[in-house]
Amino acid sequence: MIKQFRGTHKQIALLDSAYSHRVFDAMLKSGHAIASPNGEHIAILKAKDKWGWNLEVDGKTEASPVWYSMGFRRFSPRLLGILPDGILLAGALADGREGVFFSKRDGTLIHYSSCEEIVGIQQSASGPLVFARSLSDSENERRFILPSLGTDVRIHRQAFVTGISSGRALVLDTIEGRLHRYLVGPDGFSDVAIVPVTQGDPPIGIVCAYGVYLLAIPSNSFSTLFALGKHSWDLKERSFKIEGTIEYLWQSPTHKTYAFLTRIEKEKETIRALCLGTDVLHAGSFTMGSNDLVWSPNGSYIGAKIRTKSKEDVQEVTSLVNRREEFRCRNAELEIDEFCVDNNGSLWSWIMRSGPYHCAFVGEREHDKVEYAWNMRLLADGSVGYNCLYGAKVMNIIDQTDVRS
Repeated sequence: MIKQFRGTHKQIALLDSAYSHRVFDAMLKSGHAIASPNGEHIAILKAKDKWGWNLEVDGKTEASPVWYSMGFRRFSPRLLGILPDGILLAGALADGREGVFFSKRDGTLIHYSSCEEIVGIQQSASGPLVFARSLSDSENERRFILPSLGTDVRIHRQAFVTGISSGRALVLDTIEGRLHRYLVGPDGFSDVAIVPVTQGDPPIGIVCAYGVYLLAIPSNSFSTLFALGKHSWDLKERSFKIEGTIEYLWQSPTHKTYAFLTRIEKEKETIRALCLGTDVLHAGSFTMGSNDLVWSPNGSYIGAKIRTKSKEDVQEVTSLVNRREEFRCRNAELEIDEFCVDNNGSLWSWIMRSGPYHCAFVGEREHDKVEYAWNMRLLADGSVGYNCLYGAKVMNIIDQTDVRS
């Protein structure tokens, strides 16, 4: 199947022939299919009848309840994450319970939250961070769920939440008219403190780095990174001025550093700068989204997928960038779907889409074209893994060529 590399390919499920790569792509985007972070397992919500779905894991139907749509909102059941001890999913049961559930591998079903709408999902250092709303919530309210909490936490709609280590969440929220930051975890709420900023300075986010909390406050000309709490040895002052308007702020998964994107308006031209800590990694006329940044496994380096338009051609061209190198799709019809950055900061692997096929690149090696590829990851031993469809087979591919024996 895949040639010219040392590694393994393992079948983890066999799909029905009706699941073409286009259908499977739609299932992944709708949350009806999901792979585990290590690529070893896949869960699928499989239609039982017009209204009901069965949960299928690794090609085998689970002895679990049938999942239905949620009332008039027709909230279709949705897979939220595969964890080592079970599956996080949203849906409704015949007994009337609905919301977010945790289906443990031993068959136990835990009800985490009653809700009718999933607002969004973020991957964090604590696992899937799920945002939800209920019909009973006020217009200015939502809730979030972390698997480690075992329940939901209600916050204001404009609050910021970042999942950090040890199953905790760092929250920035307005309480009784004043901005607060606090931690919430399995042991409850802790480290509650008022944030000393004025009401006229709405923040864009908060991260934990260098042992302190850094709050980003955007502005048209100069934004501010504001250090909260205990100072670290390498923080010389309480706040840092950043040229331009901060658009995104990212948390290092190991809390070693942070990254942000700033927009600078100069003489009818918009310039953006992607920064790792206080260093500029890439600057120019480009765009990127909040999901277009990837951290190295050690949390020290980043790479980004950016989009540029040349003056001669109005079509967007996709590139991968970091501090030392850039990989540019020469053909505007090509698109990079996923990529990895290694612990030396190199752009090491990526999945490229060309027409109906996907192709994985690892180092200097081009793997065979497949109908669909996704879930690319860099493993602790330096090998690269991804999942793919090969006919009706769902495969887990591991490239170990560059791993030292």
